[in-house]
Amino acid sequence: CPRHTIVNPMIGKRLSHFRILDKLGIRWDSLESFFLDKSAFSSPRFNRLKQEAKQLLEQRISLECDWGFKDPRVARLLSFWLPLIDALELPVKFIIAIRDPAEVAGSLAGRNQAPHLKSLYLWLYYNLDLLVSTQGRSRCLVDYNQLLAQPQLVISSMRSEEHTSE
Repeated sequence: CPRHTIVNPMIGKRLSHFRILDKLGIRWDSLESFFLDKSAFSSPRFNRLKQEAKQLLEQRISLECDWGFKDPRVARLLSFWLPLIDALELPVKFIIAIRDPAEVAGSLAGRNQAPHLKSLYLWLYYNLDLLVSTQGRSRCLVDYNQLLAQPQLVISSMRSEEHTSE
C-alpha cells in the first residue's frame, strides 16, 4: 500500500453505514438519534454487522498501511465502531475535516434538495457528535478544502507535527 493512501473502507455494498443506520431505524439526514452510545448497538440484530465490521478492520490491518474512512456518517456511528477498534487494540487517530457549514448546506441542497436550515442543523449535530465521541482520543482538525486541494501537504503536515489528544 503506497504511503499516504486513503483506501475505501467498505466491502463492496455489503457493509455500509446506510445498513447500520437502517438497523437503527434512522436515516442519515434525520435530526433524531444523535449522540448514540454503545448500548444502541447491543441488540443481537447488530451481531452480523459487527462481525462484518470486525472482518473489515482485520482486512485493513493486514494492508500494513495507513487508511481511513471518508464518510460523514462515521461521525454518527462511532459508538458502533469504537468498541470494535478498541477490542482489536488498533492505534487510531481521528482526522476531522471541518467544512464550512454554508458549503455543506449548499451541497445538500443541490444533491438532496435539503432545506438550508435543516442542513445547518445536520452539520452542527454531526460535528458535535464527532467531537464528543472522540474526546480524550488522538485527533487532528484539518480544513476540508485544504485537504481536498493539497492532500499530500496536509497529510505530511499532520505526520510532522505533534497532535495530542485533548
